[in-house]
Amino acid sequence: MAGSKGFYVAAAPVFLLLLCGAGMRVIPVIWNQAGVTDSDAARALPERHSLPPFVSVDAKTQGVLEARTGSQMKAIRAGDYASALMLSVPEYRRTQTPESFKRMIFSGYAPLASNAKPSFKTARANGTTALLPTTLESVDGTKISYIFVLQKVDGKWYVGACGKTSAPETAPALPADAREI
Repeated sequence: MAGSKGFYVAAAPVFLLLLCGAGMRVIPVIWNQAGVTDSDAARALPERHSLPPFVSVDAKTQGVLEARTGSQMKAIRAGDYASALMLSVPEYRRTQTPESFKRMIFSGYAPLASNAKPSFKTARANGTTALLPTTLESVDGTKISYIFVLQKVDGKWYVGACGKTSAPETAPALPADAREI
């Protein structure tokens, strides 16, 4: 259970984006599940228990979330920003153009446009919001971790936000004379 606390703390920046972009009250739940109880900010938010807890999703939902997120990354890699934008939450589709979506990707999420291979971890959801931890590994071994936040709208999942949860890390190079033990 200690690992889940780190998960929520690492996801905090993503939830701030989601809170601002989609008007959701997610932060109180995260604070509650992360054990933050005496924070002035936590006391300032009245709806501390307004959302159900995030729990691991079933295999079918995991597949749907991975497919939706993977499709958006594939469209971004192909330079098809109109299709990528269509996989985003309705709020983004109403306020963004494919060109502004492209600028957003390249200003803060450039690794999503690379040929990095995604590795999805177990998603957690509360019914209408899902968190999908994802690690991208490039051909040179560089790994960057993200959390995708998806929202269920009219029965379908859409990508609502994405936040980096770790700095790029490169696998250590072995010396040329290294041997297996």
